Amino acid sequence: MERKKVYFNFGPDDSYFLRIGEQHRSFGYIAGRSQNQWTGGKWNCFDCVAWKGTSYYFACRRGPDYINQSVIDVQFDPLKVWVEARQHAPLQLVFGEETGCWFAWMLHGDFLMGSNIPTGMHDAAKEAGKVYTSIRCAALGANGAWLLIWDDGSVRVNLRGEYPTLEEQLKGLSGDDITCIAINPFRPGDYFLYEAKTKTASFRVSEAFGKELNDTLISAGITTKEITFSSKALVATPPSLLEVVCSPKQVFEVTTQAVEDDLGALTNAIATVVKVAKVGAALVGVVSCNVM
Repeated sequence: MERKKVYFNFGPDDSYFLRIGEQHRSFGYIAGRSQNQWTGGKWNCFDCVAWKGTSYYFACRRGPDYINQSVIDVQFDPLKVWVEARQHAPLQLVFGEETGCWFAWMLHGDFLMGSNIPTGMHDAAKEAGKVYTSIRCAALGANGAWLLIWDDGSVRVNLRGEYPTLEEQLKGLSGDDITCIAINPFRPGDYFLYEAKTKTASFRVSEAFGKELNDTLISAGITTKEITFSSKALVATPPSLLEVVCSPKQVFEVTTQAVEDDLGALTNAIATVVKVAKVGAALVGVVSCNVM
């Protein structure tokens, strides 16, 4: 029996998009969704949906014949040109919170980055050793957090201390285990992680759509467990020197890189900036998928 694919992405203002097999579910305002080009005809499956604000959006969709077509409306000319030149390719795109922070890639192909992408992500994507393998997953989060996973199972990730629950989840996984991962750039701490091999997903999401997401997963034949709610004020942690690097068959390992020349200056800078973010209530769940 064919295994159903799972895709998830966060948007601003507690919005999300979920795909399980050929079924789709969303919550909140998704820019461009009301446009005629999104609906009707043979385009019955969206492999990627990304949106930002009220006007920027992207979707890669396909029909029964598996011919891809992208829908895009952004003000970034390089990105539009890149997408339009690859109309029938399976494309993926993620937006970060900041202006110019986006990462686009072609499954089994090349990629393009915005001018404000985190330096570590930029350098990792351009590693000479990765020229013969394709990017499987990319994610952009709050305060410069990012993650890349390649088809060979290698991983480069720096969550900058913004997603501690996800960091714990990743410690016992290899890159080969993960088929879908999203981190919310608009709400630090929120994430969605899916492992196709074990048909298991874990997530932390806003209570604004948590129950609806849970019900949708259950209705699709997915068993959910260990669902809890929390509500607290979160003190946003300053960027850490945490960097996670793993090779294809290795589990995620946390290593602290202390650069003595910069540590004193960094400590002084951190002492002058304290950011308190009102996160509100969040839903933390672990999902075991029994969908084939």
